Amino acid sequence: MPLRCRTHDKFASLLKPATLASSLVFFTSSLYFPTAIADTVVSTLEDQSGLAITIYNSNLALIKDQRQVTIPKGEHDVEFIGVSGQIKPQTALLRSTTNANTLKVLEQNFDYDLLTPQKLLEKYQGKTIQLQRIDNSTNTALPLQNAKVLSTNNGVIVEVDGKIETNPSGHFIFPALPNNLRAQPTLTTTVKNTRRGKDTYELSYLTNGLSWHADYVAQLKEDNSLDLASWVTLSNNSNTQYRNAKIQLVAGEINQVHEHPKRMDMMMAKSSMIMAESPSTEDLMEFKLYSLPRQTNLANAQTKQVSLFTAANVTSQQQLVFSASPINRYNITSEETQKLKPTVQLLLKNDKKSNLGIALPKGIVRVYQQDSQGNAQFVGEDSLDHTAENEDIVLTLGKSFDVSAERKLLDYKIINDNNKNFEFESSYQITFNNAKNTSATVKMVEHLDGQWTIKQSSSPYTKESANSAAWNITLAPKSKSTLTFTVAVKSR
Repeated sequence: MPLRCRTHDKFASLLKPATLASSLVFFTSSLYFPTAIADTVVSTLEDQSGLAITIYNSNLALIKDQRQVTIPKGEHDVEFIGVSGQIKPQTALLRSTTNANTLKVLEQNFDYDLLTPQKLLEKYQGKTIQLQRIDNSTNTALPLQNAKVLSTNNGVIVEVDGKIETNPSGHFIFPALPNNLRAQPTLTTTVKNTRRGKDTYELSYLTNGLSWHADYVAQLKEDNSLDLASWVTLSNNSNTQYRNAKIQLVAGEINQVHEHPKRMDMMMAKSSMIMAESPSTEDLMEFKLYSLPRQTNLANAQTKQVSLFTAANVTSQQQLVFSASPINRYNITSEETQKLKPTVQLLLKNDKKSNLGIALPKGIVRVYQQDSQGNAQFVGEDSLDHTAENEDIVLTLGKSFDVSAERKLLDYKIINDNNKNFEFESSYQITFNNAKNTSATVKMVEHLDGQWTIKQSSSPYTKESANSAAWNITLAPKSKSTLTFTVAVKSR
């Protein structure tokens, strides 16, 4: 049976030339696939008896596709139809799950040139096919004509009866489907089997086109505690579907040797959302492995969200942090007065005592708070890195509106002008203003380069690191407060 496709007579004139190549033809009947050779065993997704997918953060997944297939004894080609369109063929491993060492893989080929009207025409470029025209006045078929395909670039150019035509009307009729053109991505393996009969075979391989990431939604309550929910977003752009798949997720930075991409088809994603029970978590080498509790379908070009976990009444603390220009020999007098706004931060401890204490994959945390009408309002977001149990979490949400400060350089003197050992003293006055109707505790952080000593301070300070000192100041409602300090700095 030949293959047929036709052009759109009524719509071709409306199409731009650049789109004619992809819009010109379509199939009017089901495709005819030539019968496989006698030694070829064909396996489709209908043979699938189990499917497990492990997805990594870095656009990488491990597929374990189990199928029940009858492979005769001896040497045969086995076609696995419906593998990932972005499979890494060099990673493929085929084995029998019930009869070890009975199958030996001799050769494998990955066919990813997928069947489309445009691709079919391209395969017949330079060859002669048939053209079936229709008499529009009588709606009857005219005699078949031979048409040599000259070009498929930005439209179709054919030679018919010694004349050149572009985008001819009618049906194209193809004698057969080219062997290297597939309706679905297909991995063909040449195997030698030492037994006969149906068996369960597992084809495992790495593929691009599958990825996941975590997102968090935090509801901030009046007592500063959080209700935290985590969602996992699964994305499939691998040019195949996955049905009833057991899905596991690996959090962590897996090292990969990056090669030049060979073929990447990105499609607009459909989206869906499902709820799930909390996943089980385990260690995998130096990474974390999450196993989703239920099997799911993941269609091609689909994005799906799955509930990862929820945690109620997570303890958090809000702080306002001021940070000024570093104190060093190069910018000491560049800004004698600075207007400062504090950064709003939420501090959390990832431990059981704080009602959390689980391995958190990296993602974006979006924080909401209810207004006086009880409506949830967005108040900021921050990125969360992979966070192990008992680690501290700092979320930066924005800048405070009602709290501010002014920092002035009151005095500056050089103690030693030796370029190899420059030493100076500087004095500052910082005036904090709290315009809120409630009290506020602020943290003032000064960054100091070189060897430094606080010689005088109107409030106690802590040495946070080799290059920073910090003051915690409590501001009464609708009030101002002043901090003064003098620092001696020795730098090179």
